[in-house]
Amino acid sequence: MEIDKIGVFEVITGIEAEQLEPKPTELIIDKLLPKGFCSIFAGTTGCNKSYLAMQMGMQIANGDSKFLGFEIQQKKLNVLYVDTEIGKDEMMRRYKRISKNLDWTGMGKFNMISKVGLLADIWDDLDIAVERFKPELIIIDCLYNSSSEKDYTKSSNIIKITGKITDLMNRSGATVLGVHHFNKGNTDTGLHKDRMSGASALQNWSEHIVLFSDTNDTLLRLMRIVKSRAIDYPNDYFGIAWNADNHFLSMKGIVRDWRKYIIGEDKKRKWESALSNISESFRTNEWVKSIRLNEKKSERTAKAWLKEIEKVGFIKNINHGEWEKTKMQFIEDIEEVAG
Repeated sequence: MEIDKIGVFEVITGIEAEQLEPKPTELIIDKLLPKGFCSIFAGTTGCNKSYLAMQMGMQIANGDSKFLGFEIQQKKLNVLYVDTEIGKDEMMRRYKRISKNLDWTGMGKFNMISKVGLLADIWDDLDIAVERFKPELIIIDCLYNSSSEKDYTKSSNIIKITGKITDLMNRSGATVLGVHHFNKGNTDTGLHKDRMSGASALQNWSEHIVLFSDTNDTLLRLMRIVKSRAIDYPNDYFGIAWNADNHFLSMKGIVRDWRKYIIGEDKKRKWESALSNISESFRTNEWVKSIRLNEKKSERTAKAWLKEIEKVGFIKNINHGEWEKTKMQFIEDIEEVAG
């Protein structure tokens, strides 16, 4: 059976399609990392997304059965970790810290390269490294420093980088995972792909996106899968525990009331104070009076806080102008994930 081409298109007739059996979608890690798809892990500054990426690569290379509770379906792959940000010394420190948490035997499958200098493109030299190490998974940490182009608000600059990655995947057959940054702000809106740095061209190109965030709990991170053209995926917020002593990440469970964990510390203290000074059931005028008396804020601020606290879920409207506290607390038990 011959498949014709028209320029950049492959032509498959309906009759030919009946005789073709499509390749099944393969997963490197269940839910988190499909094989052969353009994937991005993006997150806030300081959320340990680089540790997340390196730990993931090392556990795949090591032949571990799970990563953050998700099944590693393709074990002992050749992994190339590409650092463009922290330099060789810090990269090696992180490697050593992570390996101490593992029964580490994956050194023959896990290789690293670290960029020297900030202004150069990585792509020609990365081609040489790929030819040398023959990786099946390439982790680029991070995309922002992969090119001399720094203005990620322009689609033309984004397309240059995504084009390089697509070409690299086509030529090498490797899966490429890019680690990426968030824009500043919009913290209280949760984890959604619009927070990723860069023009919409990056979102549109990406075939699988996982987002990662710090929280107002110093030892808790939030993770969410927000896009996949490869698989069906859960819409949950996962709580990821950060062990600051061992420099290691582990699954804690599903976070149902995730909004409370992204409230800024200053706002959190104010809300805690405001709620502690009001009864379990109250009217709007009682709330305003309490805020003006105890928090020294205006009526306008008091009503704004009321809407915000309702949105997060600490109170509910039971009638016009009547409110009731919910059972939500600032510290919650997270639903454990089996396995």
